[in-house]
Amino acid sequence: PILPRHIWITTLGVAAVVPILWTMIGLLNSDLHSGDAPLGLLKTFLFFSIVLVLISEEIDLISYINKVSVILALVTIAMAVMNLVSPELFLGVSLFIADKGNGVISPSRNLFGLGIGELYYGACPIMIFPFSYYCDQTSQNGIRKFSSALMCSLFGVALLLSGARADILATLSIALIFTMRYVRRVSGWVPALTVGAIVVILAAVTVIPNFADKQEGSNAVKLKHISSYNEEFGSKPAVLLSGEGANSAFYSEGFEMWTTVTEVTYLELVRVFGLPMTILFGAGLLWIGYHLFANGLFSIGLAYFAFLGIAGTNPLLVGSTGFLVIAAMYERAVRYPDPLLPPHAHFRLWGPALPNRLRL
Repeated sequence: PILPRHIWITTLGVAAVVPILWTMIGLLNSDLHSGDAPLGLLKTFLFFSIVLVLISEEIDLISYINKVSVILALVTIAMAVMNLVSPELFLGVSLFIADKGNGVISPSRNLFGLGIGELYYGACPIMIFPFSYYCDQTSQNGIRKFSSALMCSLFGVALLLSGARADILATLSIALIFTMRYVRRVSGWVPALTVGAIVVILAAVTVIPNFADKQEGSNAVKLKHISSYNEEFGSKPAVLLSGEGANSAFYSEGFEMWTTVTEVTYLELVRVFGLPMTILFGAGLLWIGYHLFANGLFSIGLAYFAFLGIAGTNPLLVGSTGFLVIAAMYERAVRYPDPLLPPHAHFRLWGPALPNRLRL
């Protein structure tokens, strides 16, 4: 009785109706190449049903996610130090993590030339939320400015050490936006735009060419995935309308085998659900982001869009972690705007700092 009707409709639609329908489509299209988890999609989407509890009990799930992220940051940095101090111990821990399937640790990836490699855990992208929050706090004057800067550095370093290109680009972009926002507040538009232009030019000359190298292993695999998706859609036009359903497989040149999931998330959504449902799902994600900004939650909204960008390059969005984040963001989006916000404060991205309701 506490929840309005549109909350129930959204929750039941996302958590039950959609996964049930496309699980049935997947079962009808099932063949010997299908995966071994026919109800996996249904179990994943059910995570969204937690919004009923979050909204009715006014639980700020994102604050809990931010607190847990501290453990991820400390573990990531500890692994980097371990790799430099004791390679033997690092190898043992790497094999353990690989065996459990909790992440990817690859000493061969060397994006910054430090010889640290890739230290990527499955939930690493959620660190973008506390990083954005503490960037916002650091850019403002206050008695906790030093502690905020310390926490901002902790999460920033951990995200950079993860070795994932999408995470690194999201981290650098958020840091640049808050830097420009601070310069704009202190010195005006011209210095802020100058700083932004200089950073973008330097990134275009140094970072982007390295990250966009088509010969790099991960990039080459993703490009082959995209080519295979084009072939799949070309040979089966009906897939664009209704999708192939949950647990369905297609042959990808990226893996050189049949697979039920790739790292090209948004094309995978089209293959599984079809173009109309993917557009509807994407519109829902954008609606959440709109209302986060409209409610004055600038740092959360910025991190949310960064998370969506990161999720586009790995199978994170349609998973337990992805749906917990979406549920947390939906709860904040449908919550009434903060009464402390000034009138017509929507999208004041470059104005004076707005109160942030996020509490840690």
